[in-house]
Amino acid sequence: MFHLLSLISFSNAVFFLFFAIYSFTSNRKSQINIASFVECTLLAIWSFSYTFFYVSETKEEAWIWLHVGSVGWIGFMGVLVWFFLVLTRHRYNQNKVFRILYCGVAPAVLLLLN
Repeated sequence: MFHLLSLISFSNAVFFLFFAIYSFTSNRKSQINIASFVECTLLAIWSFSYTFFYVSETKEEAWIWLHVGSVGWIGFMGVLVWFFLVLTRHRYNQNKVFRILYCGVAPAVLLLLN
């Protein structure tokens, strides 16, 4: 069955996957490129799971794809904060404990709760 939202989500997933590959291959030692690679990979997972969410025939199948996609949107928030901290080039002197707390622990707790 053809569904327009599914097609748009799949196109987004392919776009983010190509952008992730480009970020990974351009300069592997740059922290900005590593953060961009992880960010685009999470967005690709999110978009790809929504491709199947829109065309699910049962409610249970839709919930499975929603939970698979939650890895992308929950991880996206923590990695986005990390990406912007890398962009500041350490001009902001933050405590390492707080950085781990809001970049890693908060998304992990959300993922476990979901």
